[in-house]
Amino acid sequence: VLRRRIARVHEVYDSYPDSLIKGVEHPEEPENLLTSADVTFQPIVEPLHIGNGTTKSRLVQIGPYDEVIEHLSLLRDDEYMKPLWTASTSNPIGVIAFVPMLSIMTEITLSNVLDNKEILQQLKEEKFDVAIAELFDFIGVGVLEAIGLKNIVGVHTCALMEGTAFAIGVPVLPSFMPASLGVTNDSTDVWTRAMNLMFTYLSYYFQTGIASAADRVMRNKLGPTATPIWDIVANISWVVVNSEPLMEYDAPTLRKVVEIGGLGVNRPGPLSDDWDRILNLREQTVLISFGTVVPSKTMPESMKTAIINVIKSYPKIMFIWKYEDPDDVMFEGIDNVIPSNWTPQNSLLADKRLTFFITHGGAGSMMESSLRAKPLIVVPLFGDQTRNAKLIEKFGYGIILKKARLLNSNILRSAIDRILTDPKYQIAANRISRLLSRRPFSPEEKLVKAVELAAEFGDLAESKVAGRNLGIIAYYNLDLLFVLTVAFSALTSLVMYAVLDYSIVIL
Repeated sequence: VLRRRIARVHEVYDSYPDSLIKGVEHPEEPENLLTSADVTFQPIVEPLHIGNGTTKSRLVQIGPYDEVIEHLSLLRDDEYMKPLWTASTSNPIGVIAFVPMLSIMTEITLSNVLDNKEILQQLKEEKFDVAIAELFDFIGVGVLEAIGLKNIVGVHTCALMEGTAFAIGVPVLPSFMPASLGVTNDSTDVWTRAMNLMFTYLSYYFQTGIASAADRVMRNKLGPTATPIWDIVANISWVVVNSEPLMEYDAPTLRKVVEIGGLGVNRPGPLSDDWDRILNLREQTVLISFGTVVPSKTMPESMKTAIINVIKSYPKIMFIWKYEDPDDVMFEGIDNVIPSNWTPQNSLLADKRLTFFITHGGAGSMMESSLRAKPLIVVPLFGDQTRNAKLIEKFGYGIILKKARLLNSNILRSAIDRILTDPKYQIAANRISRLLSRRPFSPEEKLVKAVELAAEFGDLAESKVAGRNLGIIAYYNLDLLFVLTVAFSALTSLVMYAVLDYSIVIL
């Protein structure tokens, strides 16, 4: 068997893409995707999340660049983060506001990478068979265009986004398919459909707005003959998405879309003696974590106070709260809360002594909880988290709380009581965990086979749907509907005229 050479290109915004690819490098898996003959190229955008991201391939990292760091410093400011705790996730401005900042960082990073002729030449000389690139800010796609590598496997660390869907020909049906950054479920009432139609466009705008920034840089640095972003995407071999069919909205798709949800979830390791001791302090233990992007310490003081009051009202339950400042005075004198700036989340969720999880609804946390059969209270903050929360609610093993409701102790307490007293949540969590454990194909297997097929056969004409080349008018047969409407109107007019004329003659 001829060994194929793989390039993996992804920009570093956070650690999740690293864990996604590390899933196929696990030493206990029968097949590995990346080896020392392959290359992982990482343009660093977020310096706080610089990691290796690979244990087998050769790693090449460049950046971060000073201008990007300057922009990111605004995002790290506590005052900038505070509004994310109170702004409604249903406000369209929440999606629109991210596009200019991400576009600027894309332009700066991609421009600097494409100016680095030495690194581009080194990558070109590697003579890769196939590349894996993320379809978020398209920095990787720009690099691959620069070195002339057309055989690409695209990656989304979320559900399939609308720009990609349109480009490859996947139907986008807002009447019942929740948007990738949406805030609705798959109900078909008028209000839900109207809201989802708006967020489908916003999700499309989010991705295409960032893609436009990458396009501008590519034309500027590579010349007018540079292939447009969406032409590249339309011809990629496979699109790998971070969703799991058994816990996703069912919808029309294509064979070239490969769902690998759960790939980035590592096997839980043993807990340290300290964490083991903490889990033994009470009969029940609850984990609270709102992720790493929006620090818990930036919550409004009234929200922190409300949560603390709820914790104190359950003296027989131990709460572990991932909190960036464990020495905060608000924790003084409370013996049933353990604040910690880091938690072994996956291992805690896998432990039977953990009762349930209060989370922000990030994709990684959702999958870890589902695999470990843990009921959830989900408090979405931004992005795809509301969509994730709606899925948990749909399948019955969690409760959604709007973040503004954290200001009311009684509402949070009511949600906790429901999880503790109603067995349906644990029953549903057990069911989804069993379903996932019996998947016919593992995410590792699906990814490895897809990449190997792309590496061996290159451009797969068999996987390209004709609809990807249609404009919106032809795609929805609007031209035919117009012709039929005109013809029907003309025919109706003729019939009416004939009837009227005949009536006049009779009279």
